[in-house]
Amino acid sequence: MTEDSSASDYDAVWSQTQASDPVLLSGSFADQRARGLTEAYVCWVRIEDGAVLDALSSVRTELGSMPGVSLDDEDTLHVTLKLVGFGPSESGDGSDEVTPVELDTITRDLEAAAADTDPFEVSIRRLNAFPSVVFAEPHAGGRFRALHDRIRSLDGVPTFQYEGDEYVPHVSLAHFETAAGFERACSWIRGDREIRVPDTTVSSFELASVPLSEYEVEDIDVLRRVEL
Repeated sequence: MTEDSSASDYDAVWSQTQASDPVLLSGSFADQRARGLTEAYVCWVRIEDGAVLDALSSVRTELGSMPGVSLDDEDTLHVTLKLVGFGPSESGDGSDEVTPVELDTITRDLEAAAADTDPFEVSIRRLNAFPSVVFAEPHAGGRFRALHDRIRSLDGVPTFQYEGDEYVPHVSLAHFETAAGFERACSWIRGDREIRVPDTTVSSFELASVPLSEYEVEDIDVLRRVEL
């Protein structure tokens, strides 16, 4: 398949992480919860291919055996295309909050944003890490970035950190609870970053409402599933 245009970005992330201090797990949306927000609206590609999940299971087993490393839920493994925003708080004064009317507009416009995008092949080739998370690299010839940019350009969609030129598609596998866990995981990844995962095809993505507190997969509300 075509080499992903973000391959050099993955190399840069790995190099930067080796020189960074860990960012420890304290709840992914802890600061938003503190502001009274209860849900995040996320466009994502859920990993639903059983062969891919099976292939990642050995990696997850190894990571899960490491003290100080916390596994992400297998039922919600995904590639984030775009954080669309947050459900409004009682104060309603946040620039990243999305009103029900704005959400309806964004949900409707998602179809147009993906109108000329065909299903595409994804190859998960290597492990990598941000200072906060171990992830697998989904290479797709720049298709994830193209969808990200389309969604990002929709009216009413806020801009967040790590978007645009800083956007790096990834499948989060585990977060770090301790600095020692970070060192263990990075040392293990450094030994052999290559992984064997069957190629898969992305034919849709979802706009989902995800609780900002701990949740079960049934607590996720899929607002729109967009077929490519």
